[in-house]
Amino acid sequence: MIEDDVLQAHEIETHLASKGFTVSKRAGGSDSLHNLSRLDPKVVIVDYHLPDIDGMTVASRILRLAPQAAVILISGRIDFPPATTLDRLGVAGFFRKPLDMRALRGLVSKLVRNAALSRP
Repeated sequence: MIEDDVLQAHEIETHLASKGFTVSKRAGGSDSLHNLSRLDPKVVIVDYHLPDIDGMTVASRILRLAPQAAVILISGRIDFPPATTLDRLGVAGFFRKPLDMRALRGLVSKLVRNAALSRP
């Protein structure tokens, strides 16, 4: 997960970890991209507004560097890209803050299952 808001990151991590998911947190996009190959993620939750690099750029780079990973964007702001842009980029989902944790968990579960099915 790439989220610079410490409280939001903790909430997401706590919720997903309580459901059995392993969660790695990073606060910035650049650091996350640097460590991406070491983590080999199935799903990456990316905040749309990061302090060092925008979430769309991070999502695009993740999908290029780790095509096996699914990306979910989250944002607490009004300005977000249209669905067609997200689809073209290959983003698996978009959630507005405050997050619906149940819906987020449902999508993460689905994406993890799909990843497990597609691996040899």
